Amino acid sequence: MTGQSMPTTEVHERLSAWWDTIAGLTPHSPQADWDAMTAYLADDCVLYFGGMGAAASVGVDAVVADLKKTLTYWRMVERRVLSHGLDAEGTTVFASMNNRLEILGEPIDYPETEVVTFDGAGKIARYELYCDPSPIKAVFAKKNPVS
Repeated sequence: MTGQSMPTTEVHERLSAWWDTIAGLTPHSPQADWDAMTAYLADDCVLYFGGMGAAASVGVDAVVADLKKTLTYWRMVERRVLSHGLDAEGTTVFASMNNRLEILGEPIDYPETEVVTFDGAGKIARYELYCDPSPIKAVFAKKNPVS
């Protein structure tokens, strides 16, 4: 999207709308719901849903497959943006959040920072998530103690 930028409000609204489509998904959602979510993504997108320490999902098909796996234990209850910004080119959004998640059915408040780059068509080309996975790992350890 070099040389073009989207207005700040439009970029943040687009990102929030994408998250609204994710919030209602389950691994067994109808294809129309998955299509609504992927309509926000560039075909060759790169998404780090599990944080930067996890493998990236590359391309729409991989995003769907990986998100279906994630949804077996993860649910976004409330996306709570504390602060946000936009780079000088108007293509990359930054958001600091303290989200309410459910991990294996247990609610947790979870600080995260997302960095999202949009392409020339206004679709998500890259999604980076910066977070400490320790609180999620703690829930897994509590729910599945090693004997």
